[in-house]
Amino acid sequence: EKYCYNNVPANCTSNGGLYEWDELMKYDNTPASQGICPPGWHVPTATEWMTLFNYYNGNAFAGSPLKDTLTIGFHALPGGVLYQNNTWSFNNVATIFWSSTPAGSGRVISYGLNIYDGSSSYYESLKANSLPVRCLKD
Repeated sequence: EKYCYNNVPANCTSNGGLYEWDELMKYDNTPASQGICPPGWHVPTATEWMTLFNYYNGNAFAGSPLKDTLTIGFHALPGGVLYQNNTWSFNNVATIFWSSTPAGSGRVISYGLNIYDGSSSYYESLKANSLPVRCLKD
């Protein structure tokens, strides 16, 4: 299932869709699976996210360049999230991206960025939440 913030289709056009983890992964719990990504791409693992953050001097500093429109190949949009198919949050303020790495029963490692600071944040998000994904080329 794909959700658009506040169920407004234009929000998917401007900020992308939000997906529950099981749907995103096509019910395959294997880290780095293709999931809904196009052929030749996959849902990044937590390790791959950390590689990206480390390129930009770690979690404390990676958020700023990843939100910058001048960063080539990545521009995080603060498109918000949907918590447990019930509560819309953070539109125009933050976003939290899925990884393909489970974090125990019912949770998955995810990473957030917000407009207030230059860091990236670690979360163990419930699979029932709906978050965006950034696919990574194989």
